[in-house]
Amino acid sequence: MSTGIRQSWGDVRSRARQAIPGMALLLLLSATLINDDPQAVQIRTYTVDTATNGATYDLEINGQAISVVAASGVDTAIASQLAAAINAEPLAGAVCVAVASGADIVCTGRTPGLAWAATESDAKLSVAATQEAASADPVAFGVAIKDTGYNGAEPERTGALAKGFTAQVATLDYTYQSGSTLGARIYEVRGAERHLLADAQVAQATSKNASTTALVDQLNAALPADSVLAANAGASGYELTLTAEVAGLEIAVEVYSDDHAGSAPSVAATTGPSQATSLGRAFAGVSLYDAASEAPSVGAGAGQYAANAGMVVGFEGDIWVASSETPAQGGTVYVDVSTGLFYATAGASRVALSRDTARWLRAGRTGDAIALLHVSA
Repeated sequence: MSTGIRQSWGDVRSRARQAIPGMALLLLLSATLINDDPQAVQIRTYTVDTATNGATYDLEINGQAISVVAASGVDTAIASQLAAAINAEPLAGAVCVAVASGADIVCTGRTPGLAWAATESDAKLSVAATQEAASADPVAFGVAIKDTGYNGAEPERTGALAKGFTAQVATLDYTYQSGSTLGARIYEVRGAERHLLADAQVAQATSKNASTTALVDQLNAALPADSVLAANAGASGYELTLTAEVAGLEIAVEVYSDDHAGSAPSVAATTGPSQATSLGRAFAGVSLYDAASEAPSVGAGAGQYAANAGMVVGFEGDIWVASSETPAQGGTVYVDVSTGLFYATAGASRVALSRDTARWLRAGRTGDAIALLHVSA
């Protein structure tokens, strides 16, 4: 029985694909960013639990046994001895830097993503896993990239897939004034744009606790899904807290009262807004297609930028991205802050960009699963 490869007319495309995600139809500005997030060095913390002058203290790092004889009966002095011994041992010092802090010896890894062993079999010592090593994620072509700053003191810009934001939190406080009106307006911020999400007010009555709860209920009834959650902070002061339900969504809050002097309402930024909490502030552009970047596996459809490697990001131009939707020209661009993919419709885990930052230009041909957007980050 003979074997072979068969291919019929229906097994091939009738025309070439319009584009590949990350390809630029028009590119005005781009830059190379180092993909550095989320990544972390491993940290292990030894503690001198029992301080005994003249006693021997034993531990092991990266397979290398380290031993010191205490020259003092003071735990902080023994910790300093151990830190110096760790740094002096080549195999241990190659993977971490040890610093004495009180009775602790904090061993911080030198290389992100690199795990190493840290143990002890000494009853006078203990060791805790303070932080695990983590490598930066690879980045596909045609996804949203966030700006993460610079590589230490080096002039290299760093960036990462647009995910891993911290939820913004604002706190509304006031002085209880029976009968006075208290209200709040919540806005979604998209760059220079402000979109009203909810406006609610209550007449203060009974107590601050009851008044805050009443306003919380009014706001949560008015706020759209996947936007902001209002809550009563409780007995600590009965303040009203507002938390972005989608990390990456930026909000602004206005508070008002018909007795402003008496109620003295105020809003405090508890967490954010900043690049860590706002996609709009952190958005750096779109990862561009690179024919030289390797695919993650045999048979994979496209390559990707490796962890800790340079990635070319287009921050002004017309760029093709993956899309299963049919976006309208000039339509709002949403980013899924768990994947970095672009969408034409709102949804859970999606944050809108301002029209000045990005807008849809056209859908791709049927079957190509791409669309063209204009970016000006």
